[in-house]
Amino acid sequence: MTDIKEQLISKVFSPIEKAGFKAYFVGGCVRDRMLGKEPHDFDITTDAQPSDLHTIFSKFSNVSNNSEQFGVTMPLIDINGKLEEIEIATFRKDTSKGRHPTISLNTSIKEDAERRDFTINAMYEDSKGDIIDPTGQGIADVKAKVLRFVGDPKERLSEDPLRAFRFVRFLAQKGFTNPYNSPEMVEMSSGIDFGGVSKERKLKELKQIFAGKFFTHDSVAFQAGVDLKVWEDIGLQQIFNEMDTIEQAWRWHAEGSIFLNPEGKEEWIWEQKDFRGYTPIDHGTVLAHTLLTWKAMHDIIFEGKGIDSINVNFEDEEERFLLVLGAILHDIGKAHCQHQGTRMKSFTFDGRTFTEEVPVVNEHPERGIEPAEQFCKSLGMSNEETHFICSMVAHHMEAHELSTHSHFHDILKFVKHPKFKEIMLVALADERGGIKMAGFDERGCVAEIMQDPRVIKAMEMEVPKPILTGDDLIKFGRKPGPIFRKMLDVAFGIQIDQGVTDKTQLYKMVKNVELSKEEM
Repeated sequence: MTDIKEQLISKVFSPIEKAGFKAYFVGGCVRDRMLGKEPHDFDITTDAQPSDLHTIFSKFSNVSNNSEQFGVTMPLIDINGKLEEIEIATFRKDTSKGRHPTISLNTSIKEDAERRDFTINAMYEDSKGDIIDPTGQGIADVKAKVLRFVGDPKERLSEDPLRAFRFVRFLAQKGFTNPYNSPEMVEMSSGIDFGGVSKERKLKELKQIFAGKFFTHDSVAFQAGVDLKVWEDIGLQQIFNEMDTIEQAWRWHAEGSIFLNPEGKEEWIWEQKDFRGYTPIDHGTVLAHTLLTWKAMHDIIFEGKGIDSINVNFEDEEERFLLVLGAILHDIGKAHCQHQGTRMKSFTFDGRTFTEEVPVVNEHPERGIEPAEQFCKSLGMSNEETHFICSMVAHHMEAHELSTHSHFHDILKFVKHPKFKEIMLVALADERGGIKMAGFDERGCVAEIMQDPRVIKAMEMEVPKPILTGDDLIKFGRKPGPIFRKMLDVAFGIQIDQGVTDKTQLYKMVKNVELSKEEM
């Protein structure tokens, strides 16, 4: 028993019980205790009315009068030498539906339990540690790790559509099983209206869903998001549908591939299943590759399958969310490209040459920036978060090709991108989201890139200040304009690659630089 819990029992429960009322811990703290986890928060409920609590306690929060119309009284209690607002909710019963229903206060623990979302959150614990299970299913569901709505699921969802997001979130975070089959889920979500739920609340749930440890262990959470129309509501289902119409190259971007062997016959080389358990026997699609990349990112984050030199803070939920969303959206641009047909490509494997027909999709990183930005904005993500995602979409292909640069300054510029490591992780997941043939080098090209001496040097060095500046160009008689950035970039590259540090010499070397048609 934690020190805070002991103090709550002594300083909150005991006075309430001495006054002839009952007090209970309720919800997540009870569930977590049964799962052997340390609770972070303790929700308290009682059959005492707010007026009763005002006779029991002497000091109250200055917002308690507003909260009491919703049945929540907030006395100030000394916890570890500091006065803390302790929320005490009187047993309630909803008398209307919706995200913010009207309520009536009552003394029935059974009616209080009936208004809660899931059976695992509708258990109560008294001061002695005894657990009360008014639904009769909570204890069994916690032990079996089953996520079940209290009462009629359709009614619970109509009362509060955000519960659809919460259902998917609990599956993704806790690894619970879903007792409902897909037809049941589709039926219970029919008529659901997410219009009254704010973007902020949806995004908060979505972050926890995508950052959840158990999301890609199987298809349970993903399929629940489909059936409960969560992906449809946030616009992700449309993106998935578009991705599923675009073919990928067989070798690297299919879940399973058949190649033409030297005799001209089809031969199955290898297969890889996504977290839904699907293995198509033909071309994969962008969606197939995306789901594999999604799973690969989860393996990097939660299974320790990353690369030591790409060390980011996986403990941070925000970081996990952004990495996963970057993996999901990295190829969003392929549905917005003009496809130039296919081309035949050969490769050698196990001493034999195979041929594949590769769809030609050019400029998909650039094409993906705008739809990725629109999607992030539609979720209500911040400018910083949106820029993070767009950077991963825009630069993931550059990451694959980093070692091909002949000039060190190009490598330095990329390595010093503020999200360099995150971009490389998306590239790593992208690479692992393709075919893994027998004998394939599991290290992959991203691991090789991170061992490139030039990349290591760029990661370790401080970026020097440019010798030639805009003020210098003006002094040399140049008028500010679009050419300025090009001249400064070229001069900085010469400074880095050739070690030229004289302003005049640098200017002479760049004064005839011209903009290309694309740059004008």
